Amino acid sequence: MVEEIEVFVTAPPEELRCAICYDLLKDPVITRECAHTFCRVCFRRSIANKSSCPTCRAILIQTDKVHTNLIAAGILDQLLIHCKYGVKQAGNEWIHDETLCKTVVKRSMRKSHESVCSFAPTLCPHSIRGCAFNGPRGSLDQHLQICHFEAIKGYLEQNESIIDQMKSHIDAQGIEIELLKKRLDSLTQIVRTIQYTPHFEENKPNTTSSTSGYTSFDNFGTHNIRKPDKANNRTQSLFQKQHIECVASIHAHEDTVESLVVDEPNNNLFSSSWDHSVIIWDIPTLCESRPRSKGVLNCCGDVRDMLLYENYLYCGCGSGNVQVWDLEKLQSVKIIKRHVDDVLAMSMSDAKLFTGSSDNCIKISDAETLECIRTLRGHNNWVFALTNHNNLLISGSSDHTIKIWDPLSSECTATLIGHSDQVRALTIANRKLFSGSYDSTVKVWDLNNFQCIQTIHLYNEVFGLGTDGNYIFTG
Repeated sequence: MVEEIEVFVTAPPEELRCAICYDLLKDPVITRECAHTFCRVCFRRSIANKSSCPTCRAILIQTDKVHTNLIAAGILDQLLIHCKYGVKQAGNEWIHDETLCKTVVKRSMRKSHESVCSFAPTLCPHSIRGCAFNGPRGSLDQHLQICHFEAIKGYLEQNESIIDQMKSHIDAQGIEIELLKKRLDSLTQIVRTIQYTPHFEENKPNTTSSTSGYTSFDNFGTHNIRKPDKANNRTQSLFQKQHIECVASIHAHEDTVESLVVDEPNNNLFSSSWDHSVIIWDIPTLCESRPRSKGVLNCCGDVRDMLLYENYLYCGCGSGNVQVWDLEKLQSVKIIKRHVDDVLAMSMSDAKLFTGSSDNCIKISDAETLECIRTLRGHNNWVFALTNHNNLLISGSSDHTIKIWDPLSSECTATLIGHSDQVRALTIANRKLFSGSYDSTVKVWDLNNFQCIQTIHLYNEVFGLGTDGNYIFTG
């Protein structure tokens, strides 16, 4: 490298050369035992193989306590050399060139001189704009007098200032666009959860397509699930005579609302969110200007699903935790790390808690102690939905399948294949299993033989399913 070239005015004495590398000493150190001097790096390499002086072979005891040879270092710094911009190569050696820099400096002052040397190669300040000048620093002033870029320097700087402002504005716009994208995603989630306003037409023929967000059981054409005329008419009158519309919108959570649970006996509505909270609402006040909250439960993570059991609220949270709340005291009574990833679905049967997770597993736990009883493995993607029927557990997954499990034997007794995307919701009514999927369909399965007997095509992905015994509601 050019920076390492040193052309001495007078050849340095041989005593200043290292006995190991034979070059001029670099960072010289002196031994305690025999006072010989070497380059620090050379000395360390030598004693790594043998603890003796490379010059006199004396045994070195305190090899880790060598000191800098200050006298040798001082002499080295005082040696006179030519400026590196005043030398040229002649064959295999470097010599001083009288036509270049004539300055002679001490080795210790070399950097100070080189930083101001008029022979140092210098680029034009306008090189970033395209000027090709690359010459001695002393010629720079003369060059600037004829440089085209220097002549319009003021104009260029003004335009560059405007460009910088535009770049800053573009960066700010980029940040705003990202924020708007997040808001749009949030609004998209809200729109997807809004049910269509139902419309009825007289003498409308049965169809397997639905655009209204609900489907009558009558559309399935199976007489064993038809309700008595009186009850059926009363249900239809409710929808025909009352226009279904949004009567209240409550903004309380700070992030996505993931699930809702209704506690009818106590007039409570539980809303859970990714903001780590569950809010308990007094249902009769929801349409008032200021709905009344009975309490806020601060959970251990994103609350992805909830269920009520006796007087306890079970929350499936992020990071694989299940948190249990005593609703009388509004106190957290248990937090258990049940999965290695988010708990996405829960169900309860025979005092057993079933949890599905994005770790692809289903865990069965004792509802009171939360002790894990067994683990069901079979899905190869996230488990989004769980429901129970008699002694069976039914699960829906991102792997597009529905699995039927015997919880006692941990065996998967059947795998239902039919959906072409994530299975996000399951519900059971009148011995029929209904599955909702991202493929914009609801499939109806006969629980006697697990055969698909109907497919309902919708216009949007299905995130949730509900039933009142007469209708299936999709969200």
